[in-house]
Amino acid sequence: MVGGLAALGSAFLWALSNILMGSQSGRVPAAVIAANRSLFATAFLMLISLVGLVTGASQAPSLISIAGLAGSGAVGMGAGDLLYIRSLRHIGVSRAFPISMSSFPLFTFAMAAVWLDEAITPAVLAGTALVLGGVVLVVIGGRRAAVSTEPRATERETARGVALVLAAGLLWALASIWLRLAAEGVDPAMAQAIRLPVATVLTTAIALRAGHSLAPLRYGRRSFVALLVTGIFGTAAGSMLYVVAVQEAGAARTAVLSSTAPLFALPMAAAFLRERITARIIGGTAVSIAGIWLVVAGP
Repeated sequence: MVGGLAALGSAFLWALSNILMGSQSGRVPAAVIAANRSLFATAFLMLISLVGLVTGASQAPSLISIAGLAGSGAVGMGAGDLLYIRSLRHIGVSRAFPISMSSFPLFTFAMAAVWLDEAITPAVLAGTALVLGGVVLVVIGGRRAAVSTEPRATERETARGVALVLAAGLLWALASIWLRLAAEGVDPAMAQAIRLPVATVLTTAIALRAGHSLAPLRYGRRSFVALLVTGIFGTAAGSMLYVVAVQEAGAARTAVLSSTAPLFALPMAAAFLRERITARIIGGTAVSIAGIWLVVAGP
């Protein structure tokens, strides 16, 4: 139960982060968004980890765990996140988000069954189908209810955006499997404090090589606040909850429950952007909730 709740909490924070990143993708380069949110999150997590070490609440992991955590961070939070953020310019949040949240658990399911021997029970399979089906209904309902402000993408841009999202989902799945192996017995804040700096170095190097300024205030105060909130809450707190979920519930279940992020994103859009909630959105949410129950309660 703890793992399931942690996965849902992570999905909520990822939804919030996704909305904030999407709002800045037109004015701030993707590499700058990725680098700044990683920098803010790294500073926050290192502070928590340092307090834990000083007080004795946590212990330093082994060198093998450190290497595994660093590798999973580079693959998922570095390369995977950067590909996803770049996809937003081609197909927008309304398409990139549900594609990523649907492909990621499917890739993870396959890898977890083969490499981790995680039990994929009929209840979990049925719950997965309900969750993904509900997410699709919510997204379709949300598109019809909202007035889209995103420009129409050409076929070439759409294909490129979808390819980037699928590649990101594959890298996230690989990173989740790696994390499941490396994070055993490691404090969640400590695990993320090791994973994130690797991603930060990678995204910062890419941004600087492209000639971008990393100073978030250069892009305006609103961008600075959005990146700060995304880093501390979406990336730091959300990723800590994700580690807890992977440790307690396994990679496959965590991937499914994390895919419920659109269920949180659309109500946020309704609350803050005054988008209309349709019957399809309500029905999709109900279907997904039933699926969540099966995944969490299943043996």
